[in-house]
Amino acid sequence: MENHKQINNTHLLFFAGFLYFFAGCAQPPPPQPETPPLPEEPEITAKPALMVEPEPASELKQEIIVLPPIIVQDTIHKEIVLPPITIQDTVHEEIVLPKYNRVIVQDTIHKEIVLPPVIVQDTIHKEIVLPPIIVQDTIHEEIVLPPIIVQDTIHKEIVLPPITIQDTVHVEYVVFPGSSTSTDDFSYLSDLQFLYPCEGVTLPEEPRLLPNAPRSYRHGIHRGIDFVANYSSEVRAVASGTVIRADHHYEEFNPAFREELLAEAAAIGRTPSDVFNNILVGQSVIIDHGTELVTGKRLISIYAHLSHIDSDIQVGSTVVQGQQLGLSGNSGTKPATLGGKSGAHLHFELIIQDAEGERYLGQELTVEEVKVLLERLFIE
Repeated sequence: MENHKQINNTHLLFFAGFLYFFAGCAQPPPPQPETPPLPEEPEITAKPALMVEPEPASELKQEIIVLPPIIVQDTIHKEIVLPPITIQDTVHEEIVLPKYNRVIVQDTIHKEIVLPPVIVQDTIHKEIVLPPIIVQDTIHEEIVLPPIIVQDTIHKEIVLPPITIQDTVHVEYVVFPGSSTSTDDFSYLSDLQFLYPCEGVTLPEEPRLLPNAPRSYRHGIHRGIDFVANYSSEVRAVASGTVIRADHHYEEFNPAFREELLAEAAAIGRTPSDVFNNILVGQSVIIDHGTELVTGKRLISIYAHLSHIDSDIQVGSTVVQGQQLGLSGNSGTKPATLGGKSGAHLHFELIIQDAEGERYLGQELTVEEVKVLLERLFIE
């Protein structure tokens, strides 16, 4: 009996434990001890820059950017070549009067001067293409450069129109020694008639070819008439007379020697008579017309710059009006010293001598007075 009761009590105890366990599972769990809180992490949204801050997360990239053309402003210096210009010269002509003081005559001439090039500054615009550039960054971005103005210096040529310059030169009358001291109207020649020295070649119209025209290259005055005759045109005596000069064996001078003599003329401001009579007139013939044509006066005629003299024209020989003396040319001139034939013409002079001295035909007359005198004196 005792054993039976023990089993039943065991069963009861087991059953009661089972119920207690089941009931315990249905109750809430006992409170647990509190765990201290962890430190707060900073919110990512509060500092967005930190999202790209870590160096390992970024990637370096290289991009080539092509720049557009840019505008360049240039300051331009250009050389100007000026054309020849006309210069108006006020000419002071000095007449040598042995018995009195010198007389200054003022005239006006024109000459051409070649001006040196000049520099002119100007501004232009030009386009410059820049080479591509490389941009290094951690992200992709586009760079736009604004236009750049660049100032540079170049040269360009500007042609200016001709300009007129007034200048003053001094020249002197150049005549044979013993110039006359009196003013002459040459009225005593009114009954004479001379032939044109070149048949068919009439009096020139241009003042520079007539007496009293300035000759600045030799610092003197033109004292004759330049008849515009072609090279080798026939030259004849304007009146009868006796030959007192005939340069049959004339030889052209060295151009450098001629220039040296002209430099001496420039140094003294006048043409030396010996240089004029022996060098500048070239191959020449001079005829003495005696004192019969005009009472109390001796007339001689000069034919200069010839290219040939006829063999029968000898010093001391007599010639008649219209007789051929030789041929026109350019001897004594610069082209002739260089071997050329340009500038051919006949230089003719008529010299009048008397007790007071001597003068050339038309000396001291105006251009219009000279033309009237020559038209009255010469015939075909």
